[in-house]
Formats: sequence, structure tokens, C-alpha cells
Amino acid sequence: MNNRFALVMILVFGVGSVFAHRDSAPVKPGIRFVDSTRCMEEVPAILQEVEKIRDSFGLILNQLRDKEKELQVLAGELSVLNPQSKEYLEQSHQLETDRIGLERQHKFQIEQFQKAQGKAWIRATRLIHETAAELGRQKGYAGIMVKPLRLENLPPEISLAADALQGRRLLWSHPEYDITQEVIDFLADNP
Repeated sequence: MNNRFALVMILVFGVGSVFAHRDSAPVKPGIRFVDSTRCMEEVPAILQEVEKIRDSFGLILNQLRDKEKELQVLAGELSVLNPQSKEYLEQSHQLETDRIGLERQHKFQIEQFQKAQGKAWIRATRLIHETAAELGRQKGYAGIMVKPLRLENLPPEISLAADALQGRRLLWSHPEYDITQEVIDFLADNP
């Protein structure tokens, strides 16, 4: 009786251990690859977020350009005044103060724009990586790597291009192992 009970328990635990942590498909050989740049260029939700950021900061930067034009007009009006007059001194001081304020505002808005772009890039990259990982888990891929920046997209600055090339660990991948379109399709269907 004890042997039967022990046998049943071994079978129950044995079968249970076989199915435990079985939330992914059986492993398929070969590592798959995702082109994050292409995903960012083709996923509608990511494109919309980037466009929204550009539009909102575009309006602000246009307002700053308009203010710069106003200051140029004021500088032109200032040129006809007598440089020794009190009015000239007051207006030139105000013009210089406004220019400094405008430069600060412009610098601040550029920094805000770059921060917003950076945060959007991080969110998009994380979403792409999580989606690729989930697809890999579901389909049983042995692993997934991010394809490096395409050579034609290297930055023009020599030091940045050298860093990008030095960071390339993957030089080529077979197109059959590219799951970029699967990731794009999944993200397009699940915004």
C-alpha cells in the first residue's frame, strides 16, 4: 500500500514538474533578430507619438522665432534713435534683456524637446523589446537579439560613428531569422 501511494505521489509530482513553468512553446533552434530602428519607423503608434512631440514643440519654437523677428524690428527702430538719448539707452537695455530671455527660453525649450524625444525613444524601445520577448516566448525561439544600427544610418560625427561601429556585435543575420515584421504587425494590431 505504501509503495502504491509512493508511486502515485511520484507520478503526480513528476507530471507536475514536467508541466510546471511550461508557459512558453518548445524551444526552436536559432536566435531571432529584431530591427528596432525599422520598428520605430513603421509602427503607427510610435510614429504618432513622435509626431505629437514634434508638433507641440514646433509651435513653441515658431513662437520663439516670431519673438526673434520682433526683436530684430525693435533693433532696427533703435538704430534711428540718438545713441546719447535716454530713450535709446532704455530701449537698448530692454532689447538686450529680451534677447537674453529669448535665448534662455530657446535653450530651455530645446532641452525639453530633447528630453521628450528621449523619453519617447525609451518607451518605444522598451515596448519593442517586450513585444519581441513575448513573441519569442510564445513561439519558442531560442533567443532574440536587437540588430545594430544600419551602416547607412551612422551618425555624421566621427566619434559617434566610431562608437556605433565599435558597439556592433552582430555584423549580419539571415533574413529568415528576422522577426521585425512580426513585431511591427503585433504592435500595429495592439496599440
